[in-house]
Amino acid sequence: MDANTRAKLEQLRLHAEANRKTVFELEQMEAGLLKPIGADPRHVLKMGGMTVIFAIEEDDDGKWFRHVSVSVGGDEPRLADVDALLPSLGYENRLGSRQLTVFPSPNYGWAIVNVTEDTGG
Repeated sequence: MDANTRAKLEQLRLHAEANRKTVFELEQMEAGLLKPIGADPRHVLKMGGMTVIFAIEEDDDGKWFRHVSVSVGGDEPRLADVDALLPSLGYENRLGSRQLTVFPSPNYGWAIVNVTEDTGG
C-alpha cells in the first residue's frame, strides 16, 4: 500500500473518530429516516476497484466499535486486501484474531465483507 492510500485511509479514520454514530442515529438510518453511512462521501474511499466504508458505531450496550465494510463491484473482496486496510483504520487486531468479528452483508452475502472491533472506549 502506497503512502497516498495510507493518507486517505487516515483521513477516513479521523473523520469517523470525530463523527461517531450513536445507537439512535443507527436506528434512524435503519428506519430510513437518516441516510446510511455509505451515503456520506467522508465515510467512503474508493480505491483500486474496492469501496471502503468506515465508521465508529455505538452498540446497544453503549460500547463503541470500529466497523469497516469492503466491497469489490459484486465480487468477493480478497481477505488479504481487507486485512491490509485494518491498521490504517486504527484496528488493533488482524483477521484471524478472536477480537474481530467478520461477517457478510445481510443483503449481499460475502460480496461485502464487514469487520468490527471494540474500540475499548
